[in-house]
Amino acid sequence: MVLQAYLTLPEVQYQRCDLYCTIVIMALVARDADKPHVLRLVDRAKLPLPFKRVVVADGSVPPPPGATVQPRTAIIVRLIRTHQFQFASCGQLHETKLQPGDVLFVQKGSWLWRRTKRMGVNLNLGFEPDFVRYRSKGFNTAGKWIELCCHTPPADQALWHMVQACEALVQRDGGTDELVQLLSLSFQRALDHLKQHQPAVQSGPTVLWQRACAYLQENAADTALSRDTVAAALGCDPAYLSRVFRQQGNTNFIDDLNQIRIATAKAYLRNPNLTLDQIAEACGYTSAAYFIRVFRQFNGCTPGRYRQAHR
Repeated sequence: MVLQAYLTLPEVQYQRCDLYCTIVIMALVARDADKPHVLRLVDRAKLPLPFKRVVVADGSVPPPPGATVQPRTAIIVRLIRTHQFQFASCGQLHETKLQPGDVLFVQKGSWLWRRTKRMGVNLNLGFEPDFVRYRSKGFNTAGKWIELCCHTPPADQALWHMVQACEALVQRDGGTDELVQLLSLSFQRALDHLKQHQPAVQSGPTVLWQRACAYLQENAADTALSRDTVAAALGCDPAYLSRVFRQQGNTNFIDDLNQIRIATAKAYLRNPNLTLDQIAEACGYTSAAYFIRVFRQFNGCTPGRYRQAHR
């Protein structure tokens, strides 16, 4: 069994999962004004492990307009209040209501469509070979939107292999009790990895860049999104934000934004019922002509050619 194989690894020493984890990652990049609310969330967000309910999204059906395409394999845990999602799994559309403590295992390139807009908080752990991205979001009691994000280098290869094993289990049989156990172990190891590499203080350009990236990911479909609007939302100078993108990401603001939009467009192009005008609008472009020009710049072909090649 895959799970038994990982339990025998010397790096993975979790013999019991009947413990409660308090999510402590949200305070890492919070602004001072957000700290009281973040601390309340941390106090309330206690999750029983192993997970009680896991839902798998594999992106096997093309996404509808307005869906969010996931840039990396992720474990998404609902922390506070219920939330309704639509997703694809095993070639069919599904809709489910996530309760606090429920988990979505989302494979890279899959999509989610949030059917309800209400107060509540998720914890999103996104996995790459060389880092884990931790993100939480939600409304506070004053109606203010919270975006918190941090990364944990260096890489934890055992954790990455555990996540790959979870994907293999999904491909094999769509999800079993074995998958639930392995996801629970992966989640616990990711939290332990974060605690081990938690800086004493996180501030300055790195935090601003992380928050800006999270803001772009969430608002890329807004045609009015620009460097100035993002800077205003984050409370910084637009010119300084541009310098931060160059220093922290070795790129510029508009290229980062276009990369997010084009990744979403590729998923939409799998849906033959969507026109280029509809896809352009859903991705945040004001015209199909501009969308085609940007798509060709990043991919070396037009959206139409890409769609033909990926039918």
